[in-house]
Amino acid sequence: MLPTAVAKKFKEEQQELSRAPSTAFDFEDVISPSLAGVQFAGFQNPVINRSNSQPLLYSEASCDFKEWALLEADLPRTQSVPNIAAPKEQGEGSGPVQLLKDISSQLAPTSVTIIMYSVFAVTYGSQIYTSPGLPGPEYAPDGVSAWLLSNIAGEIGTLMFTALPCALAGGAIEMLPIFHGMFTNIVTDMPAGAGPEEMMGTVLATCFVTTMGLGLFFVVVANFGVAKYLRSVPLVVLKGALFGVSIWLMMSTFSITLPHAGADTQEAWPYWSLGIVVGTALFLVDEFVRSKVVIPLMFVSIAAAPTILHLLDIVDMDDMRDNGWLVKDPNQGLPRQIWYEKAYSAYSTSLSHANWSIVAQQLPGMVGIWVTHALCALMDMKATEMISGVETHIPTEIKGLGFANIFSSLTGGSWPVYLNCSSNVSAWKLGGTRLGAIMSALGQIVLLFVAQDIVPCLPRALAGGASWWLGAVFFKETFIDIMNQHAQKSDIAVVVFMAVTMMVDGFVNALLIGLMVAMGIFTLQYSGSPVVIRSSGDARFFRSNVQRTKEHDNLIRQHYQKIWVILVDGLLMFGSSPYLTDEARRAMASEGAESILLNFRGVQGLDYSGALDLIVLGRRAASLGRRIVLTELSSDVLDTLTRAGAQLLHRPPGEGFVEGLVGLCYEEHYHTALRLCEDALLASLGKDTKATYHLSMTSLDEPLEETSQNSDAGLSLLLRTTFHENLHRISDPQAAMVFLKKLFRTAEYPPGHTLWQEGQPATLCIGVIDGEIWGLQANTNASKSRVIEVVPRGSFTGYTALFNGESYVHSAVVAPTGGRCVVAELTSEAFQEIEEQWPGLAAVMLRTFLKIGVSEIRNMS
Repeated sequence: MLPTAVAKKFKEEQQELSRAPSTAFDFEDVISPSLAGVQFAGFQNPVINRSNSQPLLYSEASCDFKEWALLEADLPRTQSVPNIAAPKEQGEGSGPVQLLKDISSQLAPTSVTIIMYSVFAVTYGSQIYTSPGLPGPEYAPDGVSAWLLSNIAGEIGTLMFTALPCALAGGAIEMLPIFHGMFTNIVTDMPAGAGPEEMMGTVLATCFVTTMGLGLFFVVVANFGVAKYLRSVPLVVLKGALFGVSIWLMMSTFSITLPHAGADTQEAWPYWSLGIVVGTALFLVDEFVRSKVVIPLMFVSIAAAPTILHLLDIVDMDDMRDNGWLVKDPNQGLPRQIWYEKAYSAYSTSLSHANWSIVAQQLPGMVGIWVTHALCALMDMKATEMISGVETHIPTEIKGLGFANIFSSLTGGSWPVYLNCSSNVSAWKLGGTRLGAIMSALGQIVLLFVAQDIVPCLPRALAGGASWWLGAVFFKETFIDIMNQHAQKSDIAVVVFMAVTMMVDGFVNALLIGLMVAMGIFTLQYSGSPVVIRSSGDARFFRSNVQRTKEHDNLIRQHYQKIWVILVDGLLMFGSSPYLTDEARRAMASEGAESILLNFRGVQGLDYSGALDLIVLGRRAASLGRRIVLTELSSDVLDTLTRAGAQLLHRPPGEGFVEGLVGLCYEEHYHTALRLCEDALLASLGKDTKATYHLSMTSLDEPLEETSQNSDAGLSLLLRTTFHENLHRISDPQAAMVFLKKLFRTAEYPPGHTLWQEGQPATLCIGVIDGEIWGLQANTNASKSRVIEVVPRGSFTGYTALFNGESYVHSAVVAPTGGRCVVAELTSEAFQEIEEQWPGLAAVMLRTFLKIGVSEIRNMS
């Protein structure tokens, strides 16, 4: 169940929203920090167990939903509602003391982030201006400093917009080969006799224009609503790309740890094997110890190991450097300069000599970088979302990346940045927050001034071990997961194919080819079957087939807008599921729905992307104290959700509303799902929903379940409960009840007994006194019949066919999973006698059943 303070704050926020004018507004401005980081821990929830389909109780693990964006739909920003401050927990401090506590909690993730960024800067930043044919390092800015400057600028841009808890932006490693390709073209296209200043100036101008153009491209895409179409990229493609990255990271361990360029890999086994040992140790500690302290201590210890050995006179630092155990100094042999002096010298000397016509000729390559970067950014963004479970709002994230790249170009780093998955996942695992991102940016500013002294003292095993660790983490989160959670076997084929292509033909080509292959497979499978939201609206015309007291019935009619029903047809897949989740989010946000019922009766299939979208939607609902109720799931859809790791909460049979039943819920049948939504509504209004059936106009006050052993008393209660609202139209209601009791006959049937068959001429209708009846209908796509209606105690079935003189549209069977069933039967002959002897009573019965039939919307069950 929700903590009292959070539940109270949620209620206050809802009241604040209800007082706001009805003008549309952007709900990104409404999320209160009080709902970010809600802990749903310790309450007992029943979950569907696929082995025996019986509800099991489990204690849900602590789920920290640090989410800041409410909608992925692009709503017009016409009004802003201020955030409501989060309530302070008892004993929680404020001011300098609390700030010191927050800073101390971020020391671990910040230290790991800074160490990783220094490793990446040395490993990849030092390669920026080393393409064949370019002038020497004396004409270029320091690549390590350029990488760090881009990181710092990127974090400033993303902190302004991102919903991710850590907001760590980093240099795009995947852009190195593409930029080097453009640099090669520049070298080839330069006129004869061009000096090194002109060549390097053209390279710097190309980097600036590319990164600035990338930032402007992202901002325009986000502002014009184009970013939402990026969600159509199937997640299996992103999983495949991330799987390829995991292999690439693990393979990079060998090249990073080699003592010198061109060293034989077999002869250098002591170097790369140490990197593998370090990375494996990090992975195992991360998986089994899960400590926020041990991993940072390991990083710091490994980084400091050469210095400690040198201070203890065990090994000389110069000997370790000469033997290739330490990272190579990229500025070795050059005059010592502070980073900004070297950057100013390079830009002032070379940029003024740039050949802008050759820069313009690189436009096709720039466009390729923009598109590729968009896919890579989406891949890392979704990978971070999948691993951390934190939902991202793509338009907002894309806008943040746009400003991050604009700032990167203006600072002089001029290297594309994105939300680096490896850094965000590492920091998230260690409890990183936005404060940690600020501390990381400040730490990198310090690192700019000391990098020349620290970098040459770092062991190669640290860089190789970090690469191996992240590769192992991504391997586990991609290939292992897709093996266990795939919707179709083609998902595995796509992931493996992309990984192989990435190793053979490069990252960019693998991403594009994998996208085309996945699109082709899905198009062949699902062509002509788009998802259709057949109807979406509140529960004004949707009611379950449960007979309720007049008070409860009136409350449901007054608050019907808190229940939202969406009927879905077609296939939920990577291109269509966002439209469904957007509609559900809109219902929760702008309509104020507390229960969203998704009727999947017409859903023909569900792919991996659609399953994860539903899981994320359930997390969003849980963080708001609301519920997404899935019903009428086919076995294939249910299996896909189960494999994807969905925890479907289920109410135990016969129970009223269970407090704490929020998030993604599942009820097998439509009417029981609708009853759950109604029970949740009544419970929120302080009403008991377990003892539902009470009479409003009789001296017989016992609930139905207490009198079911007495068939006569049960029959009296059933008739009064059903017809009491209209009996005032009869001059003598008591006499009418006596007359009805004579014409209804009671009977008892064992579990599984068939009362009538589909297509059989209607001869009677049945009211359930005790037990449960299932309505079965032949399924043309399966060998067995499908349950289309569950008739609980206090409800009738079969009356439509009886009163219209037609055949039954479904079979009626006593529920095989329950006990005996006691029913009240009204035959066609008995109803004919009522029509002849008491026409007014017959009219009351028809009026009552017509109202029930309209409320139930049986054709949608």
